[in-house]
Amino acid sequence: MTINFFNSLEKNMDKVKHLLIKYHKLRDNDNKLIANFWFYEIGNEKTFHEITAIQFLNMFSQGQLTSPETITRCRRKIQEQSPKLRGEKYILRHEQEKETRNNINKI
Repeated sequence: MTINFFNSLEKNMDKVKHLLIKYHKLRDNDNKLIANFWFYEIGNEKTFHEITAIQFLNMFSQGQLTSPETITRCRRKIQEQSPKLRGEKYILRHEQEKETRNNINKI
């Protein structure tokens, strides 16, 4: 994926959806999703490796990077609307939910 393509996507929802489609591991890990989102948002790999931690923190604190809350909110909405983009942990959680409900009803 090129940086230009990522930046050409207008909406954060489209950017998050593209990442979820391209990188399946991001479906179960919000921290990885946010890190990848910011990686492409900041620029290419060279640019990313050239900025210091202080510069990164300044960008974040000045609102130049999309907030983590926005990214995870987009992920939740996308996965609600597109079950095929849900991660493996989602399926396991819901399987355990049924078992837990049955156990609670027995009590």
